[in-house]
Amino acid sequence: STDGVNWTDNIGWMGAAGTECFWFGVTCTNGSVSRIYFLGNGLKGTIPSELGDLSNLTSLSLIGNFLRTSDDVKKRNALTGSIPKELGKLLNLTYLNLRFNYLNGSIPKELGNLSKLTGLALGGHKPTGRIPSELGNLTNLKELELGMGNSPGESYYEGPIPSSLKNLQFLERSNIGQLPLLTGDSDNDGIADRNDEEPKVKTEYKKIVTSDYSLIFSPSNRVVNYVPNKEIYEQWLIPPKGRRDPNLTNIIYEHFDDEFDFIIAAPNVVASCFSYSRSLKLSATGLGRRALTRFTEEYGSKGRLQNFLYFNNANLIKSGPGLHEIMHAWGAPAMFKSKNSGHFSNSNVGGILGGWKPNSLEKLGNDTYQAEAMYGGIPISPEGWATNVVPYSNFELYLMGMIGPDEVGQDLIQANDYVSNGGLIFSASSLTTTTMDQFIEENGARIPNHLES
Repeated sequence: STDGVNWTDNIGWMGAAGTECFWFGVTCTNGSVSRIYFLGNGLKGTIPSELGDLSNLTSLSLIGNFLRTSDDVKKRNALTGSIPKELGKLLNLTYLNLRFNYLNGSIPKELGNLSKLTGLALGGHKPTGRIPSELGNLTNLKELELGMGNSPGESYYEGPIPSSLKNLQFLERSNIGQLPLLTGDSDNDGIADRNDEEPKVKTEYKKIVTSDYSLIFSPSNRVVNYVPNKEIYEQWLIPPKGRRDPNLTNIIYEHFDDEFDFIIAAPNVVASCFSYSRSLKLSATGLGRRALTRFTEEYGSKGRLQNFLYFNNANLIKSGPGLHEIMHAWGAPAMFKSKNSGHFSNSNVGGILGGWKPNSLEKLGNDTYQAEAMYGGIPISPEGWATNVVPYSNFELYLMGMIGPDEVGQDLIQANDYVSNGGLIFSASSLTTTTMDQFIEENGARIPNHLES
């Protein structure tokens, strides 16, 4: 059912019963199949329900793949159909990975029987139906990744998230907070309860209509929808040109008071450009960044607006680079020399804007070092994280005015002439270390401080 004849490597899979331990991708323990692992092998079709009969299986990875065609072009091959409920019979399973496929249908509640699971990755599943409360029985889970679909906004889980998932006390990584949900709308006003300031009171929309656009908004002045003409709308689906962004904000300020610190724009479809953040005014001094002048006025504000943010789909605010782009309102200081300015590059800051795990650097000798990963085995992410998978670091929290300098708990270390040696090891010609006292001496204390922000 997975088109084994056309796999990249199907050694043994066409063989007779009893030879399974010699098949490609199969590992046996004491003569029984204990592990099946496929990555980059061109599986397609549906997942066989018969896998549920492998009672000694401890690890199952059926990961979406790419194949090269005769024209040397990569073509995606992935599993389709539903997740078989029979997988819930694999009571010895500790790891299940179905990432990068095109699976659909509801998550089978039978997966809640797999009490030995420490890792469950369903990233190749299209959100459908309710998240089964039985997943709360998987109390040994350390990693939980539920499907989010292949395109933002294409599908949703029926909310809410089951309260039983609070039982998963050993979770180290999960995407629960990023899942696309359709929750109830108790007052039937078009705003989901999870986003409604008054979920029991129906919001009466106001509308401003001109010859070029309309604005639809609630009495609290939260803009719900900006509807431009077709020509302007299409400009929001491609990389920014000209005065697209300030033209929008100036329209906002024609009708609203200067009461916004951030203005965020996002189309209701997936646009063909990247998310970004434009710093217009610094909210504090002592950040190690050059002063900004005139920009906030250009965007129509009389002095309050700090940042304009664009996301190429509204769902990415939660599931994509939301935390990353917001952090650009404060960081990164100019002392961090990243290829794309505004990131922590090859440093130990270890936050949403990049770097390795703080206080983890180990010198191996001969200008070689090792550092611990922040997420997913990648020790350094010079340009930061495009999804909300790591928390803000202490130094980032300091820049934001959330904590004081004495709470940062680390010096700032940068690796000069950084070269990756693979894995968690890298080479550098030297290290530059800056204490928090030195940072403050060079850039001044943060004003306002964390007690006044």
